[in-house]
Amino acid sequence: MKALFTLFFGLISCFWGSLWAQEQIELLDQKLEVRNFKFEQNIQMSDKGTKGIMFSFECRYPSNSRYLLTYKQQLSARKYGQEVFSDSSSYLVLKPNDWQKRRRFVAYRDLAVAAGPQEEIEFIYEVPGLLKYRNAIAYTQPQTYSILFQMEQAEVKQTARLLDPGSPKEGAPDVYWTISSNGSDYPVYSSKLQPNSYEVPAEEAQFFALEGEELYINFYDEDGLEDDFLGRMPLAAASKDLRKSQKGEMFGQIKRLNYTIGLSKRSRQPISTYVQDDFIYEGRRGVKLVLEYFLPKSLKGQKMRPDFVFSDVEGKKVKIPLFYSLVEGQVQPTELMELPENGRLSYFIPHYAWNSSIKKIEFYFDGGGQNIVEAAPYIFLKPLEFPKYMYYSATFVEEEVEYEGAQGVKISFAYAVKDMDQYSKLRIAFQNMEGQPLVQTVYPMQTLPEDSLPTALLYGLYEQEKMKATDSLAFFIPYLDLDDSQIRLQMSLVPDLEIPIIDEPSPVIERPDTLRDLLLEEELAMDRVQNNDFGYVVTLKAKLPRLYRQRAILLLDGQRNGVDFIGYNTLGEGVVEMGQDSFLLTVDSSQIHVLFPHRRLLANEKVALSYQFIDRKTGEVLLAEQKSESKLPKSLHNVSFQIDLESLKWITDSLELDSTETKTNWKYEIMVGSEVKMSKTLPILFKGKAVKEQFKRSLRAHREDRIQVYLEEKTGENPLRIPIWSGDLGQFLQAKGHSKAVDQNPVKKAKIKLLLKRAERKVVKMKR
Repeated sequence: MKALFTLFFGLISCFWGSLWAQEQIELLDQKLEVRNFKFEQNIQMSDKGTKGIMFSFECRYPSNSRYLLTYKQQLSARKYGQEVFSDSSSYLVLKPNDWQKRRRFVAYRDLAVAAGPQEEIEFIYEVPGLLKYRNAIAYTQPQTYSILFQMEQAEVKQTARLLDPGSPKEGAPDVYWTISSNGSDYPVYSSKLQPNSYEVPAEEAQFFALEGEELYINFYDEDGLEDDFLGRMPLAAASKDLRKSQKGEMFGQIKRLNYTIGLSKRSRQPISTYVQDDFIYEGRRGVKLVLEYFLPKSLKGQKMRPDFVFSDVEGKKVKIPLFYSLVEGQVQPTELMELPENGRLSYFIPHYAWNSSIKKIEFYFDGGGQNIVEAAPYIFLKPLEFPKYMYYSATFVEEEVEYEGAQGVKISFAYAVKDMDQYSKLRIAFQNMEGQPLVQTVYPMQTLPEDSLPTALLYGLYEQEKMKATDSLAFFIPYLDLDDSQIRLQMSLVPDLEIPIIDEPSPVIERPDTLRDLLLEEELAMDRVQNNDFGYVVTLKAKLPRLYRQRAILLLDGQRNGVDFIGYNTLGEGVVEMGQDSFLLTVDSSQIHVLFPHRRLLANEKVALSYQFIDRKTGEVLLAEQKSESKLPKSLHNVSFQIDLESLKWITDSLELDSTETKTNWKYEIMVGSEVKMSKTLPILFKGKAVKEQFKRSLRAHREDRIQVYLEEKTGENPLRIPIWSGDLGQFLQAKGHSKAVDQNPVKKAKIKLLLKRAERKVVKMKR
């Protein structure tokens, strides 16, 4: 159930301004904790070279995950219901269980509102599945200008050092320029790229800037991973009377810069598409697509989808499965975006996702069937081809294979690739016939260090941090994990996207009708002594393949006359108690003894034990429940008695005392069977009726139960124990109901006495 919290606030005084808010917080995940939502205005972001509003809050997400939690987030703003800002380009990243502060910056120049006081500008922050937050604020919008910059001419100086030694024009650079503000490197506008040329062609740039912001022009040589900086020069400060024309400017490695800058009304310009073939991005070779557009006012603020249509020489559409966005905040093709009047979209397609049959690229903005704005098509004069990525791959399936004691299917996979990317990760996806991820458990069949256990794959995905040029791998799917009696497999190599490696699916894989991987059956049920207790014992024979260690949990459910009974005891080799009624086996096979102590039961009662293996993570049953049931005898020979500590003397020179110097570092304990029935700290002086009354205890036991009475140290790694008595009730009677310990440092003498009624004595003596 979604938790909805609505908080109402009056006027709030905020940093550098007055912001008022009427908050609505909708928590979609009840685990999420949030606090301290805040908007601060007039925040100067030096890295972006501008001012704006900073939205921040604190959050914490309790989780058992060891990994960072990542969620898509969106921040938008509306004025009287009309959207004036939208950004869904970033992610909310949380470290589990830690309070963290998260911030989002909104530049004033990105808000499509007029200058002056603004009221009821509603900001909406959403994290799908986690949080939805609304807040109406008031602030003052600075003056924003639409600036027109006309590049008329510029040249890069030719120096002794070649900028691009491998270029076909004697080291000529791949030059482009940007406009930035207030000395930052963040581009307000980025020009087209002019490859292999010292000359910069004429171009018109239109962008937004706040009044008074200093504008700069920056020149770069595009150079793969890191562009070379060629020079920077201040242009002018944004203002209403901005009109400036310069000729022959020279700075850095730039000469003959001619430009004009001033205010301009927005007007529609054609959309241009630019393709750079053999572009390198994050170590991958591929195609760079750049789209620049300038749209009429009528489309400003509308939601439209940018989309590319690729087709071959016959006009048939060709699908491209993967796009990388090269500009922060840029949407993927077919995703909705709010159109500014001008903009630039830049994408990268890896070479292994490119199709060499592509002849034509068409681009358009689609507003849902209306307001479609198209670009002139880009035509390839010759096919764009890359070396073949994979030249060998094969998959083999073997059935009825045993791995780590379990029966199942072995899938072997071999491949070899060419022109491998240095940053590629190997991901192998296991799919069913419908192309959906395999939900069954998959284990890599690798050589394991001693005592280590196989690790199951999550969601049928195998990952290797660094992909090898050639490799052979094998995987195992246990029959026990197959949900269906028959399945087929389809495997894919996934460096960045799914590339099928086999043309045909695997043969049908059938699960055997009878599975004997796990075994849990009753071997012996009888009355007997077990671990000093006497009672009804059920002995189970358990078989657990090594593959299922740490995964399978043994559940035991003891009942007394149909009601849950938790007083049973469990023993066995490699059995570790995990919680009430749940146990873990750490060996492949074991005998497990479950004892119902007679002293806790009555004659003629019924006791039962249910047992099964379950998956500790999912709770799914791995082995069906089985049950053992028995009726107890007419007589259980349980006896009530009393044990008194009659006397106690210490060797005081060897005795350690507590801080009050009234009590010792020793305790007096009585055990019946496997249970401690009394544990009490002993005083230094054991005298008087009141003291001795504290060390009398009435008990009940079966006549076969072992009784232990002793003194034991309370502290120390290996505490000393001084036995006073050990044996059953019959042996106690033979000792005439008395026992003592003498001269065992620091005890000089300790004596106990058994008190047993005559009728109870007869029950005990029947044993003899």
